[in-house]
Order: sequence, then C-alpha cells, then structure tokens
Amino acid sequence: MAMAAVAESIQEDPDDKAFLEIRKWFFVKLPVKEIMKKKADWLKELCQEDQKMLLDHTLRSDICKKFPVAFDYQQKFVKTWIQLMEDNNTEVEDVIYETYTTLISAQSVIQEINYKTFLLPDGKELILEESVYMLSNGTTGLQIWPAAFWLAEWILENKGEFKNRSVLELGCGLGFTGLVASMSCEIKEYILTDWHVKVLQSLFSNLCLNLRLRKYDNCTMCEQCFQKFSSSSSENWDRACNVMKNGGMDKTQDGTILGSDENEMKSSLNKKEEAAVEVNDSRQENRNLEGSINKMSASDHGDGDVDCNIFEGDSHRNVGKNTAVDCFNKYEESEKVNKHLNETSRIHFASLDWEEKNSEIKVSVSPDIIVAADVIFEPKLISPFVETLKAFATNAIGDMAIYVASSVRSQQTVDQFVKEIDAAGFVLQEISGPSSEVFVYDRSCPMKLFKIETKSSVKENQLI
Repeated sequence: MAMAAVAESIQEDPDDKAFLEIRKWFFVKLPVKEIMKKKADWLKELCQEDQKMLLDHTLRSDICKKFPVAFDYQQKFVKTWIQLMEDNNTEVEDVIYETYTTLISAQSVIQEINYKTFLLPDGKELILEESVYMLSNGTTGLQIWPAAFWLAEWILENKGEFKNRSVLELGCGLGFTGLVASMSCEIKEYILTDWHVKVLQSLFSNLCLNLRLRKYDNCTMCEQCFQKFSSSSSENWDRACNVMKNGGMDKTQDGTILGSDENEMKSSLNKKEEAAVEVNDSRQENRNLEGSINKMSASDHGDGDVDCNIFEGDSHRNVGKNTAVDCFNKYEESEKVNKHLNETSRIHFASLDWEEKNSEIKVSVSPDIIVAADVIFEPKLISPFVETLKAFATNAIGDMAIYVASSVRSQQTVDQFVKEIDAAGFVLQEISGPSSEVFVYDRSCPMKLFKIETKSSVKENQLI
C-alpha cells in the first residue's frame, strides 16, 4: 500500500525516526506548536534535500492529496517551519515556498471535508473524515475519546483474544476502535453499534473509506446508496463524484477551484450533514436506522466484487458490482434484521438504543466478545448499559467476554459502575492496559480496563 511504501523509503534515511514521527503527527493534526517544541532543533537544520523529502512525505504525499489534512493546518505547519529555518539562516527549498503560496491561495476554498490518517503498526492507514459540522457539533460520538485509542492499542497487543471471534462494540462512535480491530485482527465478525443518527452517518462514511467500498479513483459508489445515505437529490450525484475525485475541492470543467465568491462548494458529506440537521433525533427515527456492510473483507480492503443490496423492493436489488454496501436500510420486521445480521458478512453496523428493551439486535445477536470505550462517563448511562450487557449475555451460546475501557474522570461514577455490574450477576476484574504507545492522543487522564464475565463462565473456567 502507499503508506507502507512511504515508510520503507523513509527508513533508509539515518534520521528515519524523526521523519516517521513528524509524518505520524502531521496526519493526525497534532498541534503545530507541539511538533515544533519536540522537533524544532531537528527541523531547522534540515538540508534542502531532506526538506523536500519531508515535504514529499507529508503535504505533497499521495495520501495528503487524496485525503487532505485541513488546509489551515497545512498552512500553519509550513509557515511555522519556514519561519524556524529562516530564523536559523537555513536555506529553504523553493518547493516549500511554492507549497505555502498554494495553500494561501486555497484560503478561499470552502473545505467541507478533511481527513485524519492514522498509521497502523503493520503499515496500513486508517482514515477518518472530519468536517466543519462535526467540529462545531457537541455530540460526544462525533469525536474520538482517549479510551478508544487506548482500547485499540490493547487490542493490537492481544490479537489472539479476537481471532475467529464475533465481536460487538457498544457506543462505537466514528468507528476508530472497530476499524483498528477489523483491519488488524483475524476477526470472524464485527458489529459496530451506536444510537445518534449523525454519529451513524459519520460511521457509515468512515467504513466506506477504510473498507474501500467508495472508490475515490473512479467514483463507483452506488448512486442509490449515495442518495439514501446523504438524502441528496440525484442532481448532486455527479458533483459529489467530482468533489471526491478532487480531494474534497469542487472544480469547474477547466480545473479551476471554485471559491466562496463564485459558487459555494458542496460535497457529498456536506449534503449529508445538511440533511442531518433536519432529522428528527427521536428514538423512533434511530430505531429505523439499521444497516450493515455486506460481503466485505477488511483484510483485503475491498478487492473483488461487492454486491449492493438494498432491502426496499426488488427494483433496487443488485444494482451493480464493485459499488457500495447496504446502507441505512429501514427495517420494520424482525426477520429482516435477523436475516441481514446473521449473513456471512464480516463487518456490520446497526443502530442500538440501550434504553430500548425490545431492540431487535438485542435478541438476534450472540457475540463472543463485547467491547466498549468511554461509555460510562455519565451515571445515568450506567443502568441502561448494564441492562444491555445482560441482554447479550442471555443470548450468548458459549462464554462471552466483555472489555470496557474508561477514562477515570470521576471515581464515584466508576464505583457505581462496578456496583451495578456485580448486582447484575457479572464478575469484574481490572486488567492491565496496553504497554506500547501506538497512537497520538491525550494521555493525561488515568484510564482503567475492565474484563467482565458472567459468574457461571468464571466458575466453569476455574474447574478446567
């Protein structure tokens, strides 16, 4: 893959560690002042050849062209770097000035979508979308919380626990932990669940990106799926494809980037978000939003044929090969949910309201493992969360393990969680977290990792 190749080329350089660290920080938008604080002495002394090399592996890399980091961040990075070298009387490579000039001219572009790219230990890249809407919205599921990174790091160190297992994630948010697990472990099946409609929409988009179901090179995402997901009219389909092909920038036929003075740029995600604002955020609406990613292997990132099946009449079935996925289908009959979630597909997503006692997924899914990160931050969420665990434990065919990672913001909240888990008939033990630091995130808050089992499972294991 592209990023793996980049890593190999950098590692030939004697300063490969510094190159790799800065590239890693750049793609996740670590504050520029922190990068400069860590690597200022190294950056200001780079020769012109190494300056170009670093630029080619960050701002001018293929991954940044295809999935661009926010323009304002790129501009600040280059500006600060140039100033650092000029203050040190270091000769600056011309292409760096040219890149900065290009970024200044791009200020008029309305960049509705930008990306963060996380580099996995095996060389794969995990890409998440960001948008102006997401950054300004207060929904907790529209950001990655520290415990999600921490749990993902633990999963990477304990791949054997997940091999050939069916995994259910509660409160998956943008899908980061689930994508890390699906892309790195030999998992039999992974089901991501959340409740908020806007979170589910962002989750869908990230799954499409990382499982290579939406082809940015040739825009083969199924039009019916696009319309259903984004609530956009058909007239926006061609334009959405154009935006995706041009890295989030709307261009005229002659290649000119459209700025706010000419014609407001609209992207597929922007259309999706405009529609989301009008959505009634009731539980009934979310109960109708259940879908899955079908016939998709995360290990091969989407190579091969992918059928697109939409369960709304025969006219939309099997609309094409190498297109997209079953997305945001509205199920009203339980047999449809059961049929779809029990097929041989590897990655699924579904809407799950913990407070809904008769949720179809609670009676139709029997996971081997349940994972959750930063879901017990409010006392009022604990009881519905524990009741949801009980429902899935009832379905379990064999032993079921539950792993809950949580930032400890309030010891009182953690104590309440432990108390309710015990009262529900579970056995809880705190286990060691990850030993390696793979991802860049705020580690200032203490975190705990709990393993939870049913009392009967614990007794059976003790007898073995």
